[in-house]
Amino acid sequence: MPTINDLEKSTEEFFKLYQFDSFSHPSWSKVNQLLDGNWVNSIYQQDAPGCYALLRGDEVVYIGVGIRGNEEYPYHGIGLRIKDHKSKGKLKDKTGYLTLAFHVKHRHIALALEAFLIEKCSPSDNTTGLKY
Repeated sequence: MPTINDLEKSTEEFFKLYQFDSFSHPSWSKVNQLLDGNWVNSIYQQDAPGCYALLRGDEVVYIGVGIRGNEEYPYHGIGLRIKDHKSKGKLKDKTGYLTLAFHVKHRHIALALEAFLIEKCSPSDNTTGLKY
């Protein structure tokens, strides 16, 4: 059962392992609350490309990515992916989420980070794709 702390440590490990010293790498947001499958405030960093983690209490249950947020596709970043989960009823049992936004020119790194974190943390709701 991966926790927020595990997620943050694994993220730091990723950035150290791949030596992302050439730019100031982003960090995870504070916990944003979900109540009955709805966000309490607007989705933090919703237009930005990056990763997100869905929570059940302190447990990280899903890690995902939204990278199309840019000038050509505004409003297609992290927020669109979280809204997809809501439209499919997948937020009902979640209590919160975290976001980690990248600058548009570094959005491809979010894909690698997502794969690394799913392998490292093995969240329970990541049931297809990159889970090992």
